[in-house]
Amino acid sequence: MGLPDFVITTIDRTVLPPLLLDTAKEHMRVDFSTDDPDILQKIAAAISIYENKTGQIINPTTADWSPVLNSEATSYVSPLQPISAFIATDVDDLVVTSQYETRSASITSPVFMARKDGAVFPAGTAFELTLGYSTEEAIPPDALMSILRIVGKLYEYRESVSVASLDAVPLWMDDLLVGAWVPRC
Repeated sequence: MGLPDFVITTIDRTVLPPLLLDTAKEHMRVDFSTDDPDILQKIAAAISIYENKTGQIINPTTADWSPVLNSEATSYVSPLQPISAFIATDVDDLVVTSQYETRSASITSPVFMARKDGAVFPAGTAFELTLGYSTEEAIPPDALMSILRIVGKLYEYRESVSVASLDAVPLWMDDLLVGAWVPRC
């Protein structure tokens, strides 16, 4: 297995938890503020769990990607998704963003980067990808609901056993939407 052709340059894990706090508290029916620091940690953990299990980027992230070029390929699957914006550069570091576009059939389909004219990518093509979301409204409803359900489970079941019967308490995995999984090459 070769080295990845992308480098994540920034991940901002501080933006979304405060933005989702009120929604998470409403979802869990928590009407006091003493647990806010704990709930903020659980929101951050839930987003991380969701990202790791689905391959979808939720936290605002930037990455540099230089696809390993094939002389006949006219499009490439982005190694990270969803892409909210990108900057394309050529071998001389000239910005050529207007020559490229993203293509995807749905939120669960892989995102392809393609040249608008259908030509092959020239050597030295590189992309700076902007990924994830910076507002609650931008997060797809199915992803937001999964994250809120994970937060609720993490908050309600702080321990992995029930005091009453010492049975294992089901955690978040059952609730993770199967439809958010993206097949990898």
